Amino acid sequence: MIARRSLAAGLLCATALAACGTVTVSGTTVTVNVAQAVAYSSGIYALVNSFLAFPGVAKALGSSLPAVQTALNDIAAVGPAVQVAAGNAQTFSFNSASPPSFLASLTADLGVLRADVQAAMTVLGSGATPQVTTYYQATLAVIGAITALFAIGGTLAATAPSQSSMSVKDALALVHVKAP
Repeated sequence: MIARRSLAAGLLCATALAACGTVTVSGTTVTVNVAQAVAYSSGIYALVNSFLAFPGVAKALGSSLPAVQTALNDIAAVGPAVQVAAGNAQTFSFNSASPPSFLASLTADLGVLRADVQAAMTVLGSGATPQVTTYYQATLAVIGAITALFAIGGTLAATAPSQSSMSVKDALALVHVKAP
């Protein structure tokens, strides 16, 4: 039952994005726009590093900080890995039943980032500045975009895209990454 829900959530998310020309799902084959993969992985890396630089944020993360940094570095490597895998092509395809190794931990890494960034915001509470809140919203927007781009199923896919009030384009612009 859970597997069916995960598959349905992933396909729903991917199908919605396919209408925008971002990802195509055909059976178990997922085709991803390389430029978006690069922009989103660069964007999340810059956003979370900017978020961590605000006073009090790293302290609010406490012992979760090393896990956030590891997840962030893993995600930052996805864009370049997609470029290498795609060669000179504008798209990259993979079988969702056996994704490439560089995508193996993506779901877990995105989950770590989302959970820990949300936990930091909870600790900061009303002490969070408007800038911290803006970068928080931007981070959630790009996590949702990455989740949709790679057609990641499960709870992360079902909840991440709708958790931010910010567009991906605006989120990426905060860190000077051009949205493709």
